[in-house]
Amino acid sequence: MIVYGKVIIYHGLIIPLIEKRLGRLLCTTNDQLPTIGSICSTVVTNLLTVAHFSDTPINAMVQYNWLGNYARRISELHNPALRCPTRCAIQDPSVLDQTFYKLNFLYLDPSLGGVGGISLTRFLMRQFPDPVTESLTFWRIIYEANISAEINYTALAAGNPRLAVYRPGPSSTQVTKECRQRKFLVAHKSFSSYSAFE
Repeated sequence: MIVYGKVIIYHGLIIPLIEKRLGRLLCTTNDQLPTIGSICSTVVTNLLTVAHFSDTPINAMVQYNWLGNYARRISELHNPALRCPTRCAIQDPSVLDQTFYKLNFLYLDPSLGGVGGISLTRFLMRQFPDPVTESLTFWRIIYEANISAEINYTALAAGNPRLAVYRPGPSSTQVTKECRQRKFLVAHKSFSSYSAFE
């Protein structure tokens, strides 16, 4: 056994220290105003780390289901951004009890319009380069499993997101590049006009 800083290596395997990761989930956040997105990202990040350093991702997936719902429920009981329970702030409180809402909260990736959820396929492979494809694949597998009508409806809605309308024009990288060039020229002109350097 080797202890390298905070990382334990045993027989050539990095031990994930699951208790340490779970301890980070079950404490108060350091944010001024915790949001659903920041709470979800904390849960997701720590459980992904557990999954990627474990022999199997199944334990982390089960813990994500439990701890993700736990975090959701606590934020519904008192939401600091709303300063009240979530039920008091929305027009139709029955939405919070629907399977559609709960599945989207946990498993709808931000790349498909979710707040902070994650598809279970992310637990299988580390740093997959395309989160949209990864999430769409997950929802297709769920839809084809044909578990129930409500879950199929959720998978169909999540797997068919609304796309933005294409608008021709300069891309954001071109605009950024032009802004940098202008800033450089302005700085260069003001630098060369400084009297001490003439």
